[in-house]
Amino acid sequence: MTADNNSVPDWAAKRSVRDEQRTLSGHRGKSGDEWLAQSRDSINAYYDHVREHGVFSGGLRFF
Repeated sequence: MTADNNSVPDWAAKRSVRDEQRTLSGHRGKSGDEWLAQSRDSINAYYDHVREHGVFSGGLRFF
């Protein structure tokens, strides 16, 4: 992560991928693939927003 608050830390990126995989594991077979295909643009838009603007609590953390 860089010094600015607009970057997504490595742990957050890994966590979001892990959370996405965990969510997909709840969907079986084709339905999970369909859900991911339908949701991919929204997921990527959210990640882009966080990269550009940071998270809502970014200015509140002291660590």
